[in-house]
Amino acid sequence: GEGWVEVQKRPHGLFVDGYKVVLYQSESQKGNNAVLGTELREEIMLMPVLHPNIMEALLRNIHLIPDEYKKREKIFCWGIIYDELRNHLFVRCFEWDGGRWNIGSRWLDNTFSENCCAMVLAEN
Repeated sequence: GEGWVEVQKRPHGLFVDGYKVVLYQSESQKGNNAVLGTELREEIMLMPVLHPNIMEALLRNIHLIPDEYKKREKIFCWGIIYDELRNHLFVRCFEWDGGRWNIGSRWLDNTFSENCCAMVLAEN
């Protein structure tokens, strides 16, 4: 959330400031399972998750989004957790609906299935 970053689409994926972006799934999500968002948050809170500004930039420059992202139900940017007035915490995401990219969100008291993933930076 601070300063400028460089976002690049390379032949082997998406990169932010030279770090590869990976689509992370918890072991708890795999194999047709789902995990509560509150539990998932605890697991990934120390990971290098991406700020939703990256999602916004990608949606304004869709040529940068790797085609493999279209296979996911929802791709979450956990860099900010939002709080609605009714005290529901939620995280923002984007998704491919078969014809275009859309912005969405999910409350943390809902489940995150196998096709939901978080954008995180891989270690170099």
